[in-house]
Amino acid sequence: MAEKDAQTVHIKRVRLSFNDLVEAKASVKDGPKKFGAHFIIDPATPQGAANVEVCKAAVEAAEMDLFGKAGVIKATVDDRKRIAFRRGETFKDGEGEVYSGYENMVGVVSKNKKRPKLYDRRKEPVAVEDIEDVFQSGQFCDAIVRFYCVNHTDKGGNGLFAEVAAIRAHQEGEIFGGGVKVDADDFDDLDDLVDEPTSGGNVDDLL
Repeated sequence: MAEKDAQTVHIKRVRLSFNDLVEAKASVKDGPKKFGAHFIIDPATPQGAANVEVCKAAVEAAEMDLFGKAGVIKATVDDRKRIAFRRGETFKDGEGEVYSGYENMVGVVSKNKKRPKLYDRRKEPVAVEDIEDVFQSGQFCDAIVRFYCVNHTDKGGNGLFAEVAAIRAHQEGEIFGGGVKVDADDFDDLDDLVDEPTSGGNVDDLL
């Protein structure tokens, strides 16, 4: 197993959300295209609490690496979108509503120029054409994430960002939006088409 630095963490059994793992996309018009994913941590569970603590330590290491002291990001950054590790309530849609699944959680936002290594639950590499089936928003996964700080005065000032090196899908857990995985075999075979008269169905009692 490769040795990791203090800014790199292995977070376990987190929920995947807003993943752009098939195709790199720009977050703003004409911006650089990147792969990305959110990881949702439940701090009320033992595993989630452990994830939060290792992320805190990695964030502190990232601050020490650039600024020489901890606490700089919290004290100097007002734009929450420039903080990759934050409370779930700060993840909101265009109408100011907290995204479903983020309430009382902690979120990690990752962005990569290069697609991270992707593995299924058996730790087998996932082909590009299978990514959408294996990595579904809402399901659990493990991820290796590295936090880093910036102080670009000409590009928004201080910030805390993260990139993900690898993700292993658990391929279990409720999919956001209530979706279910299906394929052609879930349907019965059909007989040859025959036009037959019908009297129609009674829909009077449908809502």
